[in-house]
Amino acid sequence: MSVASLPFEGDMPFLGYACDLTVVDSILYLQDVKGGGTLLRAFSYPSLKLLCSFVNRGHGPGEMLGVSGYTVDADSLRVFAANDHKMAVYAVSDIRQGVGTPSRMVEYPASCMPALAFGKVSDGFVLLHASPEHRLILIDDAGNVVAEKYKIPDPESDKSDIWPEARPYLWQSALASDGSVVVLGTRLGEVLEIYDLQDSSRNKIIRGEGGDPEAVVRGTMRQLGRINGFQELDMLDGKLYALYDGSELTIGGEVEDKPRKIFLRVYDLSAGELERVYELDRCISSFDILPDGRTVVAADPTSEQQLCIFTLPE
Repeated sequence: MSVASLPFEGDMPFLGYACDLTVVDSILYLQDVKGGGTLLRAFSYPSLKLLCSFVNRGHGPGEMLGVSGYTVDADSLRVFAANDHKMAVYAVSDIRQGVGTPSRMVEYPASCMPALAFGKVSDGFVLLHASPEHRLILIDDAGNVVAEKYKIPDPESDKSDIWPEARPYLWQSALASDGSVVVLGTRLGEVLEIYDLQDSSRNKIIRGEGGDPEAVVRGTMRQLGRINGFQELDMLDGKLYALYDGSELTIGGEVEDKPRKIFLRVYDLSAGELERVYELDRCISSFDILPDGRTVVAADPTSEQQLCIFTLPE
């Protein structure tokens, strides 16, 4: 698949490292992890005129040092802190007017830390947690923990437990959620976990050739992960779209110095089967499938023009 740059209207704003983007109701929301004093930006779509920069970086009221994720609906955008147990709620109408101040802050129990990812489900929200015994924490909109679910999958082989204390970090995952379904994709392996919050009989663990994430010990060197696995997930109309790398990691955690191939995989969620694979000609890190099911807006933080777009064939 050929990926084309997506130009901004007027002067291109400074983007430090674009990731985690979403297009909802003609607004493109973008997390920028190295963008200076703010962590999120909103642009009109498709013109890409900057509307607002928000989520100020810091320790003060309404500020955050990092973002575990955000969700958007017609009225509100919610952002969960990565390093604190709180959620900021922004009115979409304010963002359209260039106002980047949260309408309210919601505090949660400290047991929600660390929040590694954040998503929306039918009856509230879901956090990815580092605990090996309860991977998912379900929360409501009022500061309450509703449930804690699912342990790290049992390893396929003893190799996965070569460094047992590292298991929660080995199993860091990309997260996608829609209705009652939550999907996790290992960032350092090739494992998809599909959980139906209302019907556990539909839960699936799908292992690819890359297998479980592994801790590698070579002499005195310890390394988390052998491969660069799933980078980002998205769900639409019963399909899971998974951005997968698969590059071998060197000691130190760097990707091997050779041409990388990035793939967009499409799975049928109900069956858990891989249907299609697209090889991309740019190393995108994040993407959003638009409602037409074919248009993909993505971020390539290694490029000078970090936003890009491509169309899936029918």
